[in-house]
Amino acid sequence: MNNAKTVASGVSQRARKTTKSKAVFKPVLDNPFSIAWPEILQNVQVSLLEATVAFFSCLKEYHIQRGLQSRSRKRAESKARLETREASSSELPLPDAVMREASTLTQPGENKKGPDHDNKQAEAITIEPEVLQHAKFGANEVVKMLERYISTIRQSLLDKKAVDEGTITPLAVLACRWDVNPPSLFSHIPHLVASANTLASMYHLSFPDSHPFPEVKLVNLPKHAENSLSEALGMRRVSIVALNSNAILSTKMGGLLKMVPRLATPWLIPTTNPTIFVPSHKPTHIKHLKTTAPVDMRAAKQERVEVRKAAKERRKKKAQITVPRTTSDAQMIIDK
Repeated sequence: MNNAKTVASGVSQRARKTTKSKAVFKPVLDNPFSIAWPEILQNVQVSLLEATVAFFSCLKEYHIQRGLQSRSRKRAESKARLETREASSSELPLPDAVMREASTLTQPGENKKGPDHDNKQAEAITIEPEVLQHAKFGANEVVKMLERYISTIRQSLLDKKAVDEGTITPLAVLACRWDVNPPSLFSHIPHLVASANTLASMYHLSFPDSHPFPEVKLVNLPKHAENSLSEALGMRRVSIVALNSNAILSTKMGGLLKMVPRLATPWLIPTTNPTIFVPSHKPTHIKHLKTTAPVDMRAAKQERVEVRKAAKERRKKKAQITVPRTTSDAQMIIDK
């Protein structure tokens, strides 16, 4: 009896089919609850990028100096810990010079200009520019900012209580969508911005005398904008930025943001309120998917039945084969 295993030919069941097929087009409805990115003219995108780079130009030197200061501090702390560990292992008292250096956490040669100069320089570096108080960097921080804003308005509508006038709200979100791989990492940003704008409209309807919230504008910056934005900020990588309502924008940037279309979710707006703006629903979009279908449907159905029946028989035969667990069981099978 030949017990050699046969190698599969590699031809699939679908490739062995002899049924003739034809190309067909099946209609598929688009999802009406999807929020597309706003369509912005190319020259407006480039102008917004230039205005954003100019707005954050004061942060480059701050981030660079802060990074250098942080690395210097970490090196001094590491050196002090190493000297303390070596001194404790040798059980010898540390010299006065080493103790002074470990307490101040400075490197040799840093105090040549005197302690007053170092204190003034450190103080100048640690003072944050005012721009940092009006901006958020990174996907996590931007999403948290939008979610807090949505939660605040929603809770205000549920409690029927107006929000304080001093509440800081998002103003604009600028994303380098085409520089992120894959771009779908930012696919949830339009939904958050649209939900925030819709809830703000419902809030103004419930509290007409309250302080109005600005519309949140979503800007899709042009390709390769991430490099320009990171260079202007003095950071390694920045792909998305959010500005709040307290940011003092230039006249040019404010005018450009007014040209960005407003995002909203029309299905969240009650249709029984005639005073609210009329929502613009997306038109019906029917896509056509190109696929194949058998020419003879009856023959194709019969072939599928036979294939399933043959596969069922193979599974039954495979289940009937008993695998010997011990050497004695194998010997009994051979004797039979």
